Amino acid sequence: MKLQAHFIADVAQFDSEGLVTVIRGGINQATAEAFPSMIKFSTLTRLWLTPEEASGLVMTRTRLTLDGAEIAQSSRPLNVNKTNPEYIFVNLINNFQLVIPSPCLLRIETSVIAPGLESALPLLEFVVKQAPGVRCRL
Repeated sequence: MKLQAHFIADVAQFDSEGLVTVIRGGINQATAEAFPSMIKFSTLTRLWLTPEEASGLVMTRTRLTLDGAEIAQSSRPLNVNKTNPEYIFVNLINNFQLVIPSPCLLRIETSVIAPGLESALPLLEFVVKQAPGVRCRL
């Protein structure tokens, strides 16, 4: 397996032709004016697989922690593009919408499970901060 991309974005989505659109890719923080606050973001991952790794079910396991406490975990099968055996790849987009109770550090741990492979991807961290107050003088 070769990791080609793995990052957080404001928005990531596939279009009808399978192309990926990313807005503000590579972000690692957000600000909120008040808490609790709703935040939305996406993660994008692109993997190149060997024919052996792509020969069976390929899955990801994602775990979210908020200041060290687990808030969610999920496993998901992936649709592997095997149309060209020289270029076997997987695109994965996860869209998140979370209520954040206070300023925090959000960690996203993802691992890939395939025949003969279980590999942790690089840890993604996302800081949610209180927006600085604005004072106006009249």
